[in-house]
Amino acid sequence: QLISNYRHNHKILPLFYTKLFSYQMLRGLGYLHIQGVAHRDLKPSNMIVDFDAGILKICDLGSAKKLNRNEKSVSYVCTRYYR
Repeated sequence: QLISNYRHNHKILPLFYTKLFSYQMLRGLGYLHIQGVAHRDLKPSNMIVDFDAGILKICDLGSAKKLNRNEKSVSYVCTRYYR
């Protein structure tokens, strides 16, 4: 929604916030991977951004999977259709 607001007003998200939120997203993914977890459904709607506090959180781990070295990888995963 944050990006949509900027697009609607024909503005560009300031570079500071782009770097800040990108850094937090990558750190969060790094943490998940260190824990042996793959998110498998990372997209803008699965991130919560508190613009005023400058905080990004990764959410919706419903498709996440604990990685196992002995298990074969799946080539793709898609979002389930719930409606």
